[in-house]
This record gives sequence, C-alpha cells and structure tokens, in this order.
Amino acid sequence: MPTNTARTCYICLAEVQEDEVEEAEWVSPCRCSGTVAWVHKACILRWVRVRESQSSDPVTCPACGTRFILTPEMGVVVRAIHFLDNYFYPWCKLYVCTVMSIIFFDTTCTYIGIFVLVQAYGVDEALALVSRTDIVESMTRLHLITYSLFLICFVPMDDFLLRILQRSSRIPILGRVLPTDIPNRYRTQGNISFGVEDSSSPIVFRGVFIPVMAGIVGNLFFRSVESKLKRFLIGGFVVIALKSIMKMYIVHKQMVRRKDMRILPFEPHPSTERHG
Repeated sequence: MPTNTARTCYICLAEVQEDEVEEAEWVSPCRCSGTVAWVHKACILRWVRVRESQSSDPVTCPACGTRFILTPEMGVVVRAIHFLDNYFYPWCKLYVCTVMSIIFFDTTCTYIGIFVLVQAYGVDEALALVSRTDIVESMTRLHLITYSLFLICFVPMDDFLLRILQRSSRIPILGRVLPTDIPNRYRTQGNISFGVEDSSSPIVFRGVFIPVMAGIVGNLFFRSVESKLKRFLIGGFVVIALKSIMKMYIVHKQMVRRKDMRILPFEPHPSTERHG
C-alpha cells in the first residue's frame, strides 16, 4: 500500500494520523486522485450497497464515472428482479391507482345519481325507474345527473349576477334599489362557508346538500303540487335562489366594509395608564 501520510475518506470525511495510515483499511476504487483518491473499505461498501438497492445499473464513481470492480458480481436473475422492481413495478402501481380512481369516481357518481333520484321520486319509484331501463342507459343517466349537480355547484353564477346588479346600479332609476358598484379590488372570495365554489369544502358535499334541501323545502312548502318531481324541482330552484341571494348579500356587504375600512389611532384606556 502507498505510504501517504495524510488521507481523508471522502464519504465519512475522517482523517487519519501519520502512524495510523498503514493500520486503516483503505482502497482506491477509481481513477480519482488527490483528496478523493482514497476511501475506507467499509464506507465505500456501505455506499455501494445503498446504490445497488436503489438501481440495477452498474455502480460507478460519481466524480470520474469509473465503474467499480465488485466481487462477487450480481447474478443475472437478481439483476432481472432488480430491473423489474425499479422500472416495471412503479408503472404497475400507477396503473392500479388509475384503475382504482376511475372505479371510485364511477361508483361515487352512480351513488350520487341514485341519491338524487331517491330524493326526487322516493325509494320505490327510483328503484323501479332504474330497473326498467338498460344498465348502460341507467348508468349514463345517473352520471349525467351527477355531472349536472356538480356543474351547478361549480359555476359561479351568483358572482356573475352580483356583478351585473352592481353594474346596473349606475342607471339612475335602478340605483336606489340595486347594490352600489364597487371596484373589483375590494371583492373578497373564499370566506363564505356555505356553497362557495372555491371554498375548502369538497364539491361532493355541496352537491349532496342541494338535493337534500330541495326535497325538504319541496315537501314542506309545496305540498299542493301533486308530482314529486315537480315538488323536488321547485324546492331545488328555491334553495339555489336563496343560497345565491344570501351569498350575493354577504359578498356585497364585505366589499362595502373593505372599501370603507379605516384604522383608528390607538388610544390607551385611562385605567391602564393609572396602573402603568
């Protein structure tokens, strides 16, 4: 072994003294020279094991690219298993996750569609309506119901209507009734908990909330309507209208407050000054 009096392992960065050079187990596994020429055998073997567990490619020096000479070599079967584990298995996981996501989404849409039919027609009529049609046609209709419900929750119609009403307030006759026009920089979003399109509540929960309230409102206030479907549709229209009106009112009040907001100077209370 060469008689260099100063060596530093570039993995653990441990430096040996002059009298310990011959006793330590060192190896020069690549073409590197200088301070990175020598390394502890234990350190380099530990690093090689980590690299082999992560990839089936030959282990090379990260500095000069020299392939390390390892004995005994890894067998063909082990290399093939490592290759499948590192390259093929992640694609299998992606495929399984994709299939499971599609199945979960399809099942969710189907159950929400059935839930809406039950709220509109009742349990018996909803089951009869689904069983009378073909399975493909039934699934398509249930998905269309769910997509329509999500579209109602996702499209910000109340924000669009509020903008129209605020712009229409510039007309002299309508200015006394409609809310005043306020610049968009005072518009606040995401701070109303019920049915806000960009709120943190999932769209599934907001989508299920509408048919439940539509059925309750329709059965309570529109009992004179004989058709269950008409009661459900009228109740849904009333729920969406009330929700939009409440949201537009709150958003407008928040915009007015933000526009007129002022910060007053601090005035300490007299009792606080006496105690101080």
